[in-house]
Amino acid sequence: MSDELLNHQLGSYRLVQRLGRGAFGSVYLGKHFLLEHKPPVAVKVLNTTLTSQEELDRFFQEALILDKLTHPNILQVLDANIYEGYPFFVAELASNGSLQDRLEDADGYAFPLTEAIRILTQVGLALQYAHDLDIIHRDLKPANILFNAQDDALLADFGISVQLHKTGRVDKVGTPIYMAPEQFKGLISKKSDQYSLACVAYELLTGRLLFTADDPYEIGYKHIYEPPLELRAINPTIPDEIEQVVLKALSKDRDDRYPNIEDFVVALRVAAGLSTEMQAETPEIYTVNQGIDVVPNPPTAHTTGAQGQHTPHLNISFDGQYSRDLPSQPMPQSVPSPATGPRSERAVSSSGAQRASVRLTHLWSRATDLDHTYFAEPTISDGLIYVGTYTTTEHHTEGHFQVQCLDGATGQLLWAFKVEQGVWSAPAVADGIVFVCTSQRDAHGKIYALDARTGEKIWALGTKEALLASPQVLDGTVYIYSQHALYVLDAENGQRRWAVAVDEEVFAPPTLLDGVVYVSTKTGKCYGLDMVTGHHRSAFSDVGNIYAVGQAQDGVICVGLYNDGLYGDEVAGGKTLWYSMIDKQLSGAGLTIAQQTIYVASHGGYSDSARERLFSININTGQQNWVATLRSIAVAPPVISNEVVYVSTFSGEIHAIDAKQGKLLTSMSVGSRKPTRPAVADGLVAVCIGDLHAYRLS
Repeated sequence: MSDELLNHQLGSYRLVQRLGRGAFGSVYLGKHFLLEHKPPVAVKVLNTTLTSQEELDRFFQEALILDKLTHPNILQVLDANIYEGYPFFVAELASNGSLQDRLEDADGYAFPLTEAIRILTQVGLALQYAHDLDIIHRDLKPANILFNAQDDALLADFGISVQLHKTGRVDKVGTPIYMAPEQFKGLISKKSDQYSLACVAYELLTGRLLFTADDPYEIGYKHIYEPPLELRAINPTIPDEIEQVVLKALSKDRDDRYPNIEDFVVALRVAAGLSTEMQAETPEIYTVNQGIDVVPNPPTAHTTGAQGQHTPHLNISFDGQYSRDLPSQPMPQSVPSPATGPRSERAVSSSGAQRASVRLTHLWSRATDLDHTYFAEPTISDGLIYVGTYTTTEHHTEGHFQVQCLDGATGQLLWAFKVEQGVWSAPAVADGIVFVCTSQRDAHGKIYALDARTGEKIWALGTKEALLASPQVLDGTVYIYSQHALYVLDAENGQRRWAVAVDEEVFAPPTLLDGVVYVSTKTGKCYGLDMVTGHHRSAFSDVGNIYAVGQAQDGVICVGLYNDGLYGDEVAGGKTLWYSMIDKQLSGAGLTIAQQTIYVASHGGYSDSARERLFSININTGQQNWVATLRSIAVAPPVISNEVVYVSTFSGEIHAIDAKQGKLLTSMSVGSRKPTRPAVADGLVAVCIGDLHAYRLS
């Protein structure tokens, strides 16, 4: 956002000073154009180059959440609108700066204990209020704690917050210095905010960050595995009781933290000898304690592997428990097989399309023609494209939610069936029936079975939790799952054959293999259930997130993510068979296994411009067959069809890559918005970027 807005009017406010600037746009000091006695405000303006509907919705999400939160310690939103093409919202002005400003002024010295507890109490009250409404901040840090004219702390910046039951899998978003261990794995809960508040408490009481490193992933490693230096080793004046409270809130396992934020704050106040009545307190004059000797951090006992990477060892026992040992030597990276020779890395770019042996020709495009309503991931079957719709507005009307069937060659609408809720994933088609999951993201779900030729309803079944993932169909049986349950239904009549409840949240789509349904949870456990009866057949716990189960030469292997690589575990006993180093962050929320080969994308940084790579890995050995470099981050797990890997990226491209050699076959842009995972079948490729696009594949 340029300075062209300065001294201009936006809505009811004249922008008199720019207070800050970022990638999203700018924040201005605003004054009411007519009512001069109105207090000044902060006006947050979106960069006009970011104008897709998805970006607008994301920008206004903060205003919508703040509007729900009325609390004296939460920044209040006053207005939100789009004025002459500029999206903006207006919030109260925090005239006394941020906690980050005060920490910088402190220059490494601790805050006075009572001042630190006052700030932590006010922020804790705000967080508890948000948590009571099932809203998680997930980016708590000193820069997002502001102070008003009365010097009260205000919790701000809910731009990436999430509301429980309104989201599926959560991206790894936040500020690494203050992120909870589980947040680096894409897991989030109210106790993640508690850990972040404890990081702030540590900094206030010691003048030191909990962990520091040049690489954000090294910081992540420390959050996950390294114990914090005790507070009293830095600031000996801190009471032991205070130290124990903060360390408990910093527990690596979130179950070991306090039950909620309020309990954490009460424990802090009791340890400090203060009243547990957490009413507003008169702020003290802000001063810096300069009488504390700062002790440098001692060297850690952890071993550093090659290139400075910490490489933990997986020590898995057969009783389903695990422990983490740090070896004196790093775990070796998998090596290329003699058959394939040295592993090579190839850059995937549009220039490679000149030698393409795969060609995509655009056939047609189709829009929903409804405001804020978009197509979800499509499915292709027998030359027809099946796709559902969803809306990003709560003010939907009849017709916003549909399942459509279109002719793949012409785009002609053959039938449309109205459903009661949004469709967020691809339908499944089997034996002339279309199975589609629908959901209200904050409530229940419903699966429909429709005649693939006519769109007539055959049966429907409701569930207590949202159904956000695609159904799976095998041998006349439909498998669907929610956060805490797996349902197995008869494909013809929808009758429930069996169902199981899962205490831990289901992490990845169930895998159907050799008469067993494998279910992975966010706590790193994998369960094997009999496909016919649902009876428990096997289970084990492991380190990291389990993304898929696949068939290997000598049995079934569970593939998960640990530290900076994938590992393959023997399902029968949990023994780790191999470990293959990849980049530091998995892309696309999953991986694909086809013909004993794993295809997975990962990248080495948080931004979309970070290096993105696609790996082909042998499931039997963990050896990397090839690595291809992409220009942008993968949106979803790759699609494999006729020995070609198709992957869509955030930059709006679809790449087709030879599955055997990793060579680029073709690359094309499908638009400026994030595309869905492509559907590939019957000589067609379909992808949605809000609108639906179809291509002929030759």
